[in-house]
Amino acid sequence: MENILQQLGLSKNGARIYRYLVSSGQSSVAVIHRGTGIHRRNIYDALERLHEEGLIVRVISSRENLFEAVHPEKLKELVQDKQRKLDVVLPSLISSFQKQSKRDEVILYRGVEGFRNIFHDILTLGEDVYIIGGKGTWFDPRIANETEAFHREAAKKKIRLHRLLDHQIHSDAPELIKRFPQPIRILPQDFANRLSLTVYGSRVITYAGKGIQNFGEDLTIYAMLSASMAEGYKQLFQFLWKQSKKP
Repeated sequence: MENILQQLGLSKNGARIYRYLVSSGQSSVAVIHRGTGIHRRNIYDALERLHEEGLIVRVISSRENLFEAVHPEKLKELVQDKQRKLDVVLPSLISSFQKQSKRDEVILYRGVEGFRNIFHDILTLGEDVYIIGGKGTWFDPRIANETEAFHREAAKKKIRLHRLLDHQIHSDAPELIKRFPQPIRILPQDFANRLSLTVYGSRVITYAGKGIQNFGEDLTIYAMLSASMAEGYKQLFQFLWKQSKKP
């Protein structure tokens, strides 16, 4: 029990003395000393702190001062008070944590499970998505249903997906273009390649599929966590958007 009281913020001596007073009632320092084995000087320090926290009261006696524990429900009030104080400072702490410089990281995903992780991350983060060189990979039959569900959930969360599609889609699979939510544009033919980039928040996702609407059998997805890199690719997206045409 004393360990729990310490976890609630009481000192080791304070926890022992409070528990003793709860069990024994009004007691003098001498009685507390005999009952707990704590040195008298340490008892005075602990009693002072317990009094400040409102856990004990002093009972003035003609012979000597006595000390009495207040009702243990007071412990709940202390916890609630600490929670209120935490609620005041927590937003500032979270803001500072989010602003701190993060070390760049790279995470590797593979195949279908990789796309599921990315969909979940996008929906959790809730920020707009920028895709460069999209080839309809998300509509590969192996994940097409999950892609449709992801698009519906993204729309509910008001997450916009801005797509610059690979020129090959325009020439080889024009019917696929209708399945993409707006806004979309088609990259110039000079930009055609196998690489696809997906950028959102501080994430840069890159992979090379096997072709239109097909990510192959052993696809490796590289997820780079870098705020500066993500910002750079978002700027590149805006530049390429101006160079690209509507379907």
